[in-house]
Amino acid sequence: MTRGILLLLLASRPLGSAERLRVFPVAQVFSRLASWMSLASPRLATLAGPLGSAEPTFDHSAWARVLARFVRAGRVDYAGLAHSRRDLDAYLALLGRAQASNLPPREQLAFWINAYNACVVAGVLRSWPVRSVREAPEFFRRPRCQVAGKTRALDELVQDIIRPTFKDARALLALAPGTRGGPPLASVPYAGAQLEAALDTQARAYLAAPVGAKVRGSVVRLSALFNWYADDFVRAAGTVPAFVARYRTLPAQPHIEYLDYDWSLNVRD
Repeated sequence: MTRGILLLLLASRPLGSAERLRVFPVAQVFSRLASWMSLASPRLATLAGPLGSAEPTFDHSAWARVLARFVRAGRVDYAGLAHSRRDLDAYLALLGRAQASNLPPREQLAFWINAYNACVVAGVLRSWPVRSVREAPEFFRRPRCQVAGKTRALDELVQDIIRPTFKDARALLALAPGTRGGPPLASVPYAGAQLEAALDTQARAYLAAPVGAKVRGSVVRLSALFNWYADDFVRAAGTVPAFVARYRTLPAQPHIEYLDYDWSLNVRD
């Protein structure tokens, strides 16, 4: 097998002009092709998977850098991020012009979860400094975040897209709403290929934390999220306790109560 491939370079000369056949290594050809795709169409580059990949993916690398630098144990260094927004702004720009409908279903769900979480962080910074998202007027209801070609509210992402489209109750435990009472912000982006395992891991982590669940004897006190979205958890497992029992041990006949929700900001101490 030859170690290179033949390319006839015509793009830079008029048709009919004399041109030599040049031999390039295969890796160099693919590298140049990827660069051309990125310059020719940002949307195509954003939604293109790795060479040889059967399905398109979305580029969450800028969000990964934000999480790695500013998030620890689910809490966010908003003060630091406010002074170093480059990666966050780059990611928000990608979200704004994305065509999420071109992605496979699990990649779509990962996209919308990441979009929600990034929009929450951006929303906090918009009102920074604050002690709670409740200090920001209509934090969840006012359309402020550009995602997939439309300015959207956080509630829209949850109520109109994530819940009715994907019907995966675990996704509700992956949405970090900027509060200490809610699920923690994951330290890496969600991705379609690892989504099943990541959602299970996130559910276990939240239910192992005191803000997610407390068990004392037969009394099980759960986050208010399990009350607010009870229909989703019942649809997933038959009852709310049955869903919770998938991720932590419960007494045989649990008496369910709900915790007061902590609305204070999920800021790093």
